[in-house]
Amino acid sequence: MKNILLIDHALNTHIALKNIFQEYSIEILDANTARDAKRLLNEFDSIKLIIIDTNSSNFDGFQFIEDIRTHYTNIPIIILTSSNNRSDFVRGIKSGVDDYILKPFNNAELVNRVFRQLNYDRKIVKETFDENNITVDSIIEKEIVKSKKGNYPLIIMGIHFYAITDRDMSNAYANIAGYYFDVINSVLFDTDIFIQYGDQFFFGILPFCSQENFSIVEEKIRLTIRKNSDKKFGSFNIKWGIETVLFPNVLYDNTSVGKVIEDMKESLKKNIKYKHANIKIDEDEGED
Repeated sequence: MKNILLIDHALNTHIALKNIFQEYSIEILDANTARDAKRLLNEFDSIKLIIIDTNSSNFDGFQFIEDIRTHYTNIPIIILTSSNNRSDFVRGIKSGVDDYILKPFNNAELVNRVFRQLNYDRKIVKETFDENNITVDSIIEKEIVKSKKGNYPLIIMGIHFYAITDRDMSNAYANIAGYYFDVINSVLFDTDIFIQYGDQFFFGILPFCSQENFSIVEEKIRLTIRKNSDKKFGSFNIKWGIETVLFPNVLYDNTSVGKVIEDMKESLKKNIKYKHANIKIDEDEGED
């Protein structure tokens, strides 16, 4: 049985979700505080999804998400809130949530997005989950729509790391991605969104950024990677590449965001921009 843990101070939300999911034989477990939520997580190993309203006066919802992520890495989290605030949205994504749904919600859409999360087993299909995560597509799509309505430029940035080796890189790529996510994210603005996409790709969303301005951002990224190049991951060299798509863009007006992502990934694989990554792997290996 798959249960959902709902952390929300609003009684009407608890009643609504119980009514919606009872026909699917899914029980909604109620929690009003962080302590209640942690107790239920310890008691029920059948909890397969957490839905939380971060806009609560009872506790810091975002801090709770960060705490949960360190102990329950395989349980997807959905924020369900009436807070239509960009900073909250960005903070939620950065804290590791899998989807962000605004109240009032459409019942059919809520069920759709809940089952999308329940159908993934992160332990088994982590790579597939990461690379086909509908949340990433929806984030980019929403930002493109906003840029069109606001008539401002938007840069979608892709970054790809590639190791020059015949060795199995499964674990090494995960370590590299985790390390350089923080390194690159440190030079971006608070209004930018930066997302890890699998173990070799990152995608960034930079609103109000022209191609000319991005050249400055790119140089900052290059320099900060060089500055943090003393991290050692093994005896191999690394290349990395960076690509951008500027919106508005007539080439992608009638195509899906998924197509944009796939095109950028293919381009990144073919055009590694910085040879040997500007990343020093061993003392005697790897120069620019």
